[in-house]
Amino acid sequence: MRILKKINIRVLGSGYTKYLFLFITLVLYSSFTFSQEVYLKAKLDSSYILIGDQVNLILEITQPNGLHLDFPELFDTLTGKIEILEKTNIDTTFLENNRIILKQNFLITCYDSGFYTIPPFQVSYHKDTIAVKLKTMPLFLKVSRTDIAPSDTSQAVFDIKMPYRAPVGFREMAPFIFGGLIFVLFIFAVYYFIKKRKQDAPFIMIKKPLEPAHIIALRELDKLKSEKIWQQNKVKRYYTRLTGIIRIYLEGRYEIKAMEQTTEEILQSLLDEGFNDNRIFGLLKDMLNCADLVKFAKARPLPDENETNMLNAYIFVNETKKVTKVIEEVPELTETEN
Repeated sequence: MRILKKINIRVLGSGYTKYLFLFITLVLYSSFTFSQEVYLKAKLDSSYILIGDQVNLILEITQPNGLHLDFPELFDTLTGKIEILEKTNIDTTFLENNRIILKQNFLITCYDSGFYTIPPFQVSYHKDTIAVKLKTMPLFLKVSRTDIAPSDTSQAVFDIKMPYRAPVGFREMAPFIFGGLIFVLFIFAVYYFIKKRKQDAPFIMIKKPLEPAHIIALRELDKLKSEKIWQQNKVKRYYTRLTGIIRIYLEGRYEIKAMEQTTEEILQSLLDEGFNDNRIFGLLKDMLNCADLVKFAKARPLPDENETNMLNAYIFVNETKKVTKVIEEVPELTETEN
């Protein structure tokens, strides 16, 4: 009986071991199959740089489309003294068989020499109820200093070399060449003009006689009156033109700078010129003051006032115009004519 029990236990134990081995094999095969669906790769453009140089770190994941995984998130520092200057967005490339490639580029640099190890990158995802984690191989980056020592250290330290002089081309010389030509032409023109002026007879410019100031003013007043501007509710424009005509007349008649002066300055300039007609002076003063109220205080004169100011402008011009007297010579009587 004892022998039979031992045989049964051995057979039973052998069966459990077989099933356990089969279960472990299936789990390992399942994990291997899942891991084969996702590929994680990290690489550097170069494993050797000088201090301050920049190199690209490329992180690439190949996976089935629709699989959710945690992409490594990096910030301003990769590890230790390796800094991340820039990073691109995650780029997606679609492949056949419903697979995609996720790719992200990091621009990194280092400001201290040494040999650096970039730790593996890790991603994780779930396949059914199994959590799968993948890691890349570690990366290595060597950062070296710039060798500034002379090749032969037994010699003395060299002084700083002077900068090389770049050859001067036509583009650099062109401004000086053309500037010199223009200067020579200018000197020649001045010399020719002076010489010609000495040789020729004196040049006399004949000016066309200007119209009298009152003729111009009366013509402009007639034009303004015919346009009927204030009747079109353009009162401000009407008074601007009316006073402009009178100011131009005053400049031509009395040679005062009426276009640049205020009303008070115009009136004072007339008094300084010896203007002594109080009635005409009052008409001009009333017209200019009314125009100032319209232009600066937005006053609205009555229609009769608009007509009166136009009439006063005519009166002022006609009463103050300069009249040229023509004196006729009377022949002397001889004794025979008497």
